[in-house]
Amino acid sequence: MKKFICVILFMFLSSVTFGVGNKYIVFFAESSDILQAIVDKMLLSSRFCMTVPVNPIIGIPEDLKKLVSCRKIEPAVSFSPEPVLSVIAAFPGVKLNKQSIFEGYISSNLNDFETNTNINAFGIFLNFSELSRDILYYFAGLSLPWINADNIEENIAGAFDVDGIAVFSLYKDFPHNQESIMRWLEAKHENIIPVLLTKKHLENVKFMEYLINFFDNSKYIKPAMPLYITEVERNLLQQRDVHFKQFPVSVAIMEELYSAANLIGDYAVSPDFKEYAYHNACSELVYLCSRDLLINASANQAGGKRIFDAACGNIYRLLGAVKPENKKSDNSMSSAVQAGKRDISVSNGQTVVDSILNGVAIYNIGLVKLIKIVSENNNIKISFSFENGKWNESVAFIDFYIDLNNIEGAGSTSLLAGINGFLTAESGWEYALRIYKNKAVLYKYSSDGASVISNLPVKDGSVLIPQKYIRGNPVNWGYQAVFVSDVDGKKVIADFLNQSAKTKEAVLSVNPFQSSAVRLRK
Repeated sequence: MKKFICVILFMFLSSVTFGVGNKYIVFFAESSDILQAIVDKMLLSSRFCMTVPVNPIIGIPEDLKKLVSCRKIEPAVSFSPEPVLSVIAAFPGVKLNKQSIFEGYISSNLNDFETNTNINAFGIFLNFSELSRDILYYFAGLSLPWINADNIEENIAGAFDVDGIAVFSLYKDFPHNQESIMRWLEAKHENIIPVLLTKKHLENVKFMEYLINFFDNSKYIKPAMPLYITEVERNLLQQRDVHFKQFPVSVAIMEELYSAANLIGDYAVSPDFKEYAYHNACSELVYLCSRDLLINASANQAGGKRIFDAACGNIYRLLGAVKPENKKSDNSMSSAVQAGKRDISVSNGQTVVDSILNGVAIYNIGLVKLIKIVSENNNIKISFSFENGKWNESVAFIDFYIDLNNIEGAGSTSLLAGINGFLTAESGWEYALRIYKNKAVLYKYSSDGASVISNLPVKDGSVLIPQKYIRGNPVNWGYQAVFVSDVDGKKVIADFLNQSAKTKEAVLSVNPFQSSAVRLRK
């Protein structure tokens, strides 16, 4: 009875508040992680619908495919990683096969999305939608129907027609409690109301069930998806001269980005061009343009400038150049790979790291002969090759540490629980795996300490880490693998990776154990 009265009251208020004409609310879900109870409720709904971001490589999540097929969910391109588009689009004319770095990044994502979803009409759903007029001109030229924006100068929300493309500036204050929804809607007088449904909304099953019922029974405001608006109700988009705020990045940081972009452009047409080096350098540049990194580097907050400098230096190292203001001596070990050669010579007690397509190969003499870390199919794949091709039964488990930035003071230097030892200060790990024969446990280090974030299967000595947990270029990371055996009920370090001048025996003779991460050296 109470629900019935609420519905009648809303219909009455709607007729007064919204007036005559079609009124639409367009829901944009912050995540594609939709609880099954909400999926089931949407399948039963007569009208409720929303847009969800979809990773171009992964495609539509399996549990949402039925909702997509019955047009209750509209998948949209979500870039991963997502740079600040207005920054990367401002780079000078860097060309390879007639595509700038910006164009190459966009076209790669759009092509992957179309291939993996089999959908050819879609919009772009940005997490941090920092746009410019030039970007809109570019997307309009691609005939993309819509995009969302966060940086409209007037701080206004709504749906606009800007240069031939629909721009949705989302309301981000939609109520989280049922009682406030009607009052919130009464204050909105436009024909199209674009709303962000946050993870907090989406995780509240009772709220979402109420919301679905609410709009199933509303006669005066209807849920709609962006493509419906652009194809059927385009005349309802607001016509206004929209201006975009400029993203706050310092001149010094932009100059460094320009230099890196120009270096990549020069490398693209050089006789020494290598596809994997170019690809990794472009990926590193995209990472450099991430929103939080640019803000922290410009303000020198949270060690942002140190992280920015380290990532920027990776581009120069990948392309065999020296960063002008940070020239450092090359301490490469004598047994490292010579330029242009693939023959690997590994001295006893030493470890060699070599670059391969989309990653690195770590050569070792000991319990494991080869470790490969590569980025493929939206995963980081880590593979161990033992002497006989099978898991070495003398290994109880392997603790595998990943240092993302090679910055002293960043990450944890303590080994995982049960193992007495440390990594050096510049080798602190952000992610670690405890790898058994058939399973692995993924850890992440934060200011609160190490925490388990996932359990992963191990098959034939290989483990896949989804890139929703860890992103970046394996070429630029540091690694340590500690091989642990069970001897008379005690956990003993039996082998590890070693790029130091000391022998493994000398390192293991010191208690507690301490070693550095190994990394690609140029």
